[in-house]
Amino acid sequence: MELYNSKSRTLVSFGYEEATDSYTLKTNAIDSWWSKDDLSFAYERYSLPYGECSRIELNVILTSFQEFEARASAGLALRNSLTPSAANVFLIARRNTIFMTFRRHDGENTYAVRTDMPNGLSFPLALRLVRQGNIVSGSFKEPGCDSWRHVGSVDIPLESELYGGFGGYSYLADYPITAVFQHYRAEVTNTDFAPVDLSRTDNDEIPAGLLMRERFEDGSVTNLPASKTNPVWSNVTHANIIEITEKDGRKNRVWHKDFMPGYHFAGNVRWTDYALTADILFTKACRSASKNQVGFFVRQREMDLYGKFHYGVYLTDGNSIRICKSVAENGYNMVPLVSAPLDYLSNLGEWNRIRIEAFDNTVTVFWNDTRVLFYEDTGTVIAPFGRIGFMTEDTSVYLDNFIVTEMEDPLGGAYDNLIGGLFDEPAPADFVYDIDAEEDSLFISNSESTTGY
Repeated sequence: MELYNSKSRTLVSFGYEEATDSYTLKTNAIDSWWSKDDLSFAYERYSLPYGECSRIELNVILTSFQEFEARASAGLALRNSLTPSAANVFLIARRNTIFMTFRRHDGENTYAVRTDMPNGLSFPLALRLVRQGNIVSGSFKEPGCDSWRHVGSVDIPLESELYGGFGGYSYLADYPITAVFQHYRAEVTNTDFAPVDLSRTDNDEIPAGLLMRERFEDGSVTNLPASKTNPVWSNVTHANIIEITEKDGRKNRVWHKDFMPGYHFAGNVRWTDYALTADILFTKACRSASKNQVGFFVRQREMDLYGKFHYGVYLTDGNSIRICKSVAENGYNMVPLVSAPLDYLSNLGEWNRIRIEAFDNTVTVFWNDTRVLFYEDTGTVIAPFGRIGFMTEDTSVYLDNFIVTEMEDPLGGAYDNLIGGLFDEPAPADFVYDIDAEEDSLFISNSESTTGY
């Protein structure tokens, strides 16, 4: 391990004892917060070139921690670089709290999720930090406990070459901390699971009205008809595409989200009335105690000043399905609209199909060809157009056959969506609209234009 100190004035001692496999760190570094850090950090460099197909797990046992201020901290970290303003995730133990702090991009402010420990910390305390793709998760285990407690997960685009290790700070320059870290381990897995195989590329005919078809057969997440716009899923470089054998012996490539949280979007923000279908299989690795949540999004768009707009259809806790809405939010906070019971974990290992129709101001959901939910949005602000997407949390699923098909609106066409209301309002005779145009093209009606926002 090498040691980095953010400030040259930092008082520090750092040593390794082979007999106990322990590192002792003494430092009076100040903190790791705001947009720059002042910390001591023992590190190694790691390479994670394959996105979701790369994984690093850091483990360490904090056997003792001597501090003089409640904000003094010690724990595990992943960093883009050794510069003070680097993007990072830091899983830290404090006097009465386990924090996971994070800076999403170099130079930005630091944020945090936390687990309060009202009875204080108990040592030795095991810490674990895992990164797979853009998702970093932190957890800890107290003495005598068999299971890990989850602190949080964050979607953060760290570099493929990064620094991992452990460190700390005292918050008070005159009162250094002393932390003992035992059995530090870093396990790195890099597997490019699905190399491109051109013989498996989706070359089927493109029927009229097809907006998107994603079957993953070439081993990537960009296997869409070349004539369509925006084929790339967001927040993905290499996806965890695997090949499975179906019951009929057919080989099939699917996107495996293996207890790997994350949000992904694809398509064109100009899409208005359409149906999204997708195949989903909950694997036999699913645990009844897990959240087992999967969400599918329609009409998704994001704007710097106004936040996120979309409808989400969520399968949650193994027993329910619901439609939610997010408008003008700066996160994925969803307002529940309607729900219904659905025992979607009753047939583990079997394929299911979800179909979501977004038409004018309505959302209709079918599960295995049975209509299970319907919602008519009469609110003052709706989500009238946008991309599709999905999310997963605390579950193991296969996803396949994302298909988006345009729905014909003989009365209002795209016009009533783009003006954000007055559904079934006939479009002006001179209204011009190209659903496959680039996203930043304006929605044009003769000499006037509107963004629909």
